[in-house]
Amino acid sequence: MTDLLPPSIDDLIRCVERELMRRRRLYPARIKTHRLKPAEAERELMLMREILATLQRIAKPARSLAEPQKAVQGINLPPEGGWTIRRAP
Repeated sequence: MTDLLPPSIDDLIRCVERELMRRRRLYPARIKTHRLKPAEAERELMLMREILATLQRIAKPARSLAEPQKAVQGINLPPEGGWTIRRAP
């Protein structure tokens, strides 16, 4: 077995998006052939949409933490290395 990296939040979001698209394409045919009730299909789609929304909410703060900090109200924040103190000559 190969060593796999754990999935990132973006990987999980893309996977749920693919699954949601797959179900949207698949469910109409399953309903037509009576292999799936319309109410069941709608519930499953609703659950997948909620999973996607939850993952996106989780990812939003994680992404904002990963972005470089910017000036806040006209005050420049320190660079990643921190402040440099210089003595006057």
